[in-house]
Amino acid sequence: KLYRKPNYKWLLDLKINTIIDIGANVGQFAQEISQVLPEAVIHSFEPIDDCYELLKRNTSDLKVTAHPFALGKLEESATINIHSHTPSSSLLTMSDLHKEMFPHSVGSVEKKIQIKRLDDVFAGIKLNKNILV
Repeated sequence: KLYRKPNYKWLLDLKINTIIDIGANVGQFAQEISQVLPEAVIHSFEPIDDCYELLKRNTSDLKVTAHPFALGKLEESATINIHSHTPSSSLLTMSDLHKEMFPHSVGSVEKKIQIKRLDDVFAGIKLNKNILV
């Protein structure tokens, strides 16, 4: 009773054919959007190894291509803060407000990840319009 299913008519009207899911975690968004736009091709990006493996497993029956790196303005390596609540993981340091509001996300380890440029990833690949990022 407390949860009302969203109305996705506006999204259907956009005629989305390609979805770029940045920071895909374990595939939560890809799974939900696939129910709304089942014909759309999804490219999911997730640099955290454990999350990437779950992403592949959770979306294996969907039109998802999983990519094991992050996206950014430069191709480089960086250190990510992987938090106990993985959706809170970030290249940024967790703020005190975040820790206060979401104490279950406190605690992290650092790991080197690869970052690539979106333009380089899709160079020479034709993406079907319309595209949702």
